[in-house]
Amino acid sequence: MNSLGSLDTGRIVTVTAQPAAPGTAEPGGYAGPRRSVWAWSGVLAGVTGAVATAFTFTDPPESAVRSGPEAVYAALEGRGLVQAGASLGFVAVTALVVFAAGFVRHVEARLPGHSLVPAVLRTAFSGAVGALILAFSFKAMLAGGMPGGVDGSFTTEEDVSVLALLVSQGQWVGWIGVAIAMGASAYAALRLRALPRWTGAVGGLFGLFVAGFVLVLCLPYSAGVVAPVWLVLVSLALISSPAAQRQPGPR
Repeated sequence: MNSLGSLDTGRIVTVTAQPAAPGTAEPGGYAGPRRSVWAWSGVLAGVTGAVATAFTFTDPPESAVRSGPEAVYAALEGRGLVQAGASLGFVAVTALVVFAAGFVRHVEARLPGHSLVPAVLRTAFSGAVGALILAFSFKAMLAGGMPGGVDGSFTTEEDVSVLALLVSQGQWVGWIGVAIAMGASAYAALRLRALPRWTGAVGGLFGLFVAGFVLVLCLPYSAGVVAPVWLVLVSLALISSPAAQRQPGPR
């Protein structure tokens, strides 16, 4: 500890500088290694979310869909892969919760107090988490109802064919909340300089991609294509950028 002497109306006043608590930083300094834990959670959420969404379920062929629920049920395969996708999906959701908590706090510390961006981010991430919990729960239910599944005796072929449709589309739609967060973070980066500017450009382009597909083509599934990629990119940017890790001074 350092002691500084100062003259105050004829008396010597000793001021003791207390060291920063572990894992924290002085204003304008570096936050230390703990700050990157939530950012690495973003990488985990993006990678596991992409795998769980895109690579663990195969849509039944069109011919089976036209033939009805019994044909869809008979065409389903890869129960173990579907089950693994559901498990990875829950890992992704948990990691997304951790990332969202740290990311919102990180952005909020760099914005003026009246900004609505942190509230928008919280709402968007909360919506994504809820939707993805449902999507991957349906995926777990599908795995249990498929031939040889643990819950096969509790479901009909019609039940399983409906679950297959919900999984096929719902697991992509669940990422819409993250797409909204991309747009808010793009504004925070490009206009308010709260994040590396190139992440704002990427988030803006990805956001326009999703908006075009949703509003013009009515295809909200596009969110699941880019949202996991954005999570990985913005997380790595925050991990690798000393400027992004620097604590802001008093506002």
